[in-house]
Amino acid sequence: MTYSEAEALTLVWRLQRVSCIVYWTGWLREGKATHQSVIDAVKNTSLLEVWLEENTTKLLSYIAPTA
Repeated sequence: MTYSEAEALTLVWRLQRVSCIVYWTGWLREGKATHQSVIDAVKNTSLLEVWLEENTTKLLSYIAPTA
């Protein structure tokens, strides 16, 4: 895996979390989920963002070491 590919993984992870917010919002509008489900999705996305900000460099060094 190249370093660029490893960097792209963090973007894909972020996009997946944002899609969860869209998913839960859709279910909320259809009456299949609660308002709390949407709030939880936003909180989890925020927690992931904080974690990625603090750990992306370390994560990338593990999955795509630069020789």
